[in-house]
Amino acid sequence: MRRLCEKIDIGDSPIIDTEKCEGEMESFTITLHRAYPRKSMVAAWEQCGGEPEWCESYPNLMKLWQIVLTLPASTASCERGFSKLNRIKNDDRSRLGLETLDTLMFLSLSAPQELHEVDWNAIYETWRGMKARRPLSLDGTS
Repeated sequence: MRRLCEKIDIGDSPIIDTEKCEGEMESFTITLHRAYPRKSMVAAWEQCGGEPEWCESYPNLMKLWQIVLTLPASTASCERGFSKLNRIKNDDRSRLGLETLDTLMFLSLSAPQELHEVDWNAIYETWRGMKARRPLSLDGTS
């Protein structure tokens, strides 16, 4: 826990007081076990994790816990995002604006993976209704 606290602390004003966090951890564990003696530590945490009095009693430990919960377990999703970005904004499309790039990234990351899942008729109708057009029908006839 000391190493984790040291990694998180940046500069002259530490986010978490490492020594107090270690002291809170021992007290927290004992108190949690007494309050929920027949539950596992995970189940006990689920019972008390959002309670304000726990956050007030163990402020450094709760800050550490919140930080740990926001850390990604791996960098794989970030790597996938950069790979998609490189596929979208390549040498042929180097002049894409930020708004267009943002929209294309959003579509790339949230769209169905299979093209047969896309409702092309709904997309076509939305496009057609955006302004006055004389579009061809989907089957190629007027």
